Amino acid sequence: MDKPHVINIIMVGYHPWQIFADQGFRTRMGHLIETMSRTHQVGKLMYVYPAEQSAPTRGGQPVLADRGWEVYQPFPRVWAVNFRPGFPSEQEAPVLVGQLARKLGFSSPVLWLSTPLATHYIDRVGENLVVFDAVDNWLEHVQFRGFKEQIAKGYQTIREKAHIIFTVSPGLAKAFQGCRGKVHWLPNGVDVDFFQQCAAQPLPPDVKGLRRPLLGYVGVMEDRLDVALLGYLANHMPKATLVMVGPVHGSIRKALERHPNIRCLGFRHYREIPRYVNGFNVCLIPHLVSALTESMDPLKLYEYLALGKPVVSTWVAGARRMAGLIYLARTPKEFYASILEALKEPSYKKSNRMQAARSWGWQQRVNQILACLAGEEIGQLPEHTGEKPRHNLCGVI
Repeated sequence: MDKPHVINIIMVGYHPWQIFADQGFRTRMGHLIETMSRTHQVGKLMYVYPAEQSAPTRGGQPVLADRGWEVYQPFPRVWAVNFRPGFPSEQEAPVLVGQLARKLGFSSPVLWLSTPLATHYIDRVGENLVVFDAVDNWLEHVQFRGFKEQIAKGYQTIREKAHIIFTVSPGLAKAFQGCRGKVHWLPNGVDVDFFQQCAAQPLPPDVKGLRRPLLGYVGVMEDRLDVALLGYLANHMPKATLVMVGPVHGSIRKALERHPNIRCLGFRHYREIPRYVNGFNVCLIPHLVSALTESMDPLKLYEYLALGKPVVSTWVAGARRMAGLIYLARTPKEFYASILEALKEPSYKKSNRMQAARSWGWQQRVNQILACLAGEEIGQLPEHTGEKPRHNLCGVI
């Protein structure tokens, strides 16, 4: 029997490895790395954080180091490169990464870019394939307003040079129409076993005494959050508690905390999140409908459903595909009415959602990725939705 083709990957990400160590593998990129590290078809994986945004790595000893950089090995077949402050980025970093890859035995690697600001790595690390994973539309992010020209340039380079582009949403797939490479719609996923095992632990003490029902949200609270909608819900459901788990940006905290029944609990490690979600009576996705949210596929939705929770969402792109499993609302009044309906729903719906989540595992997503990298046309992922998918997963856009 022929041995399966082994793929080596150099992945350039958008935050330091230390974030994974401190917060858990909670992002799409983190889940893919963790899953790939357990997948035999991935021989070696090197994670690189852009040099211009250097940050120290704590814990453990580097396996390789010099004055401007260090390499750690957090998993048996995974290496993390960290550049120290002051290391020249665009000129030297890609050359060094290519040298390190050769030293560590990365033969004919795939260059995987998770940010449009890392296209200077293309053609400089000895790669035989360039992959871009499009997560959100960076041109619409408030925190990247000062980098719009560089981001637009990066996207254009990707259109011209990437061999494969994965996108989290059909909207992003459309944005890459007419580019050089194949565009594949690859939605997000969930580690169902992790969520269900962690959820079996006791309810966190900071929600035990809160007045029920608990209407819960997990995620970063920034400009995509519909603060007015949350205020409407707080006023119309004074006996309920809106539990907000995650970091709060800017003036959003002040706007939320003027309502006594909205509780902002702050950041929690990823391994704690399932316990909070399990304690919610209804899970919320109160996002504004905008160009940014139209490019998204909320990870939290998959995680809510992995525990069988009823979910009420605004009419955002990722949620619309799940119309058969969740409650969708276009107005605050509809959102409120949907919560009331969700609180009374029959118990069989919980098992339906949990069963659907089993087809969205990160291992399934990685298997799809590896098939695409091997040049296979694999068809459409099994999605349980109320809206017909607009593109096949590996169909050329």
